[in-house]
Amino acid sequence: MNRQQWFLMGPMAMVLASIAGCDDKAAVNPSPRYVLSATALKESSGGMSLAGTVQPRVTSALSFQTPGRVVSRHVEVGDEVKAGQVLARLDPLALAFAVQSARASVQDAQAKLQNAVITAKRQRSLAAVNVTSVENLEAAEQSLTAAQAAVDVAQARLRKASEQLSYAELKARVDGVITAVSVETGQTVAAGQTVLQIAYLGERDAVVDLPESQLKDVTLGHRFEVALQMDPAVKWTGELREIAPAADAATRMRRVKIAINDAPEAFRLGTVVTVSP
Repeated sequence: MNRQQWFLMGPMAMVLASIAGCDDKAAVNPSPRYVLSATALKESSGGMSLAGTVQPRVTSALSFQTPGRVVSRHVEVGDEVKAGQVLARLDPLALAFAVQSARASVQDAQAKLQNAVITAKRQRSLAAVNVTSVENLEAAEQSLTAAQAAVDVAQARLRKASEQLSYAELKARVDGVITAVSVETGQTVAAGQTVLQIAYLGERDAVVDLPESQLKDVTLGHRFEVALQMDPAVKWTGELREIAPAADAATRMRRVKIAINDAPEAFRLGTVVTVSP
């Protein structure tokens, strides 16, 4: 091989070596994979532990039973309320007018009934001495029956109107915590439209998502240690009461609920806790 051929092959060899080097790096460093979601798991001395939250076992949507305009709302999210406490009010003017109108109808019907009673008595007295006709007596009796029926209808309408007026106040049925507010003052609502949501106090759960692999040896009634995340020294032992029938399609985790009904007050609704087997 002469000198000229050597100089020509030298650069070509360097180029080939460079290409080969690039291929090796590509094999060592593949394209990055992006994580879309992840669940943080922590190993404790007793095994795996996960973060969860304290949630109410029972929640209820509250609504007015009659339509109207909201004139006041006395609670915000997070407020604790007592059974019977007024939470919101509707404008009572239209409802109060309906009560007054119904009461006037009752008075009018009662006046007509009184006249019908007097007429029927007179016709009975006349019929006893054969001074009036049977037709007149029957007409008086029919008028009396109709007048009594009219009073019954008017009184029923008054009771209904009074009941509707009482619905202008939305009251808590149980002790609880307000978890959602759906209306503002001045807003017009329909009967049955959700206004507030309340979580019942008392029965609480520690709710956490567990990997399916951790549920193989877990059954209802299994005991878990539940600790406050902000103060791990505060702990409570709860019993597994519910396991979601299917895992989340994205995380492959199954939601479980651990009863902690008698736990200390520190385990308030919404508190973050750590759950360990």
